[in-house]
Amino acid sequence: MDNIFDSIVGCGGLLGSAIGFGLARGGARIGGAVAAEAAGRIAALGSLCELGRITTLDRGRQAFRYIVIPKRERKVRPFLEAWFRSVDHFRLPSGENTILCRCEELSLKDVRDVVEIGLAEPNQLKSFSRAGICPCQGRFCGLSLQDSIARETGRNVSDVGYFRLRPPIKPLPLDELAELDSEPEANISARSSENDGVEKYC
Repeated sequence: MDNIFDSIVGCGGLLGSAIGFGLARGGARIGGAVAAEAAGRIAALGSLCELGRITTLDRGRQAFRYIVIPKRERKVRPFLEAWFRSVDHFRLPSGENTILCRCEELSLKDVRDVVEIGLAEPNQLKSFSRAGICPCQGRFCGLSLQDSIARETGRNVSDVGYFRLRPPIKPLPLDELAELDSEPEANISARSSENDGVEKYC
């Protein structure tokens, strides 16, 4: 993905030039609702410019007021992340038989066995043992597995990495998947007709 006007907007939007969709960078970093809204507006302006609806000058001028908001809102993040960090004994298993991945019933010993043969990266562990490939998509075990790999290999958690998340992010019933049309526009219009006259809640 190409970083669009990143020199203008330090935490701006990303736009996939090859596949044509925009992504607010706030989706990759927790900064709170105010920061997420600002990042979304910045990404929207980038998309409008890419589509030719506004000029580059207009994009920069309109985005300028949103640039400082995410940076300001994220100043408190280091404090919050340090203060509310989960306690080690909730995250790190104490015994070899402790279950790390409940979906696949993988214990700490299973993880150690995989690391010992040289697979010391979350996605390698996922391919070899199915950890994080199950219905929860690693929501319950991801951090514990990441910490366990770091501890077993003597690396920092940030150097270990995390699971590569793949769609669907949440479990999707097969019948709903089967009903999807191959054309995205048809799915949107079908959803719209189904929701006509139905009260919507956010």
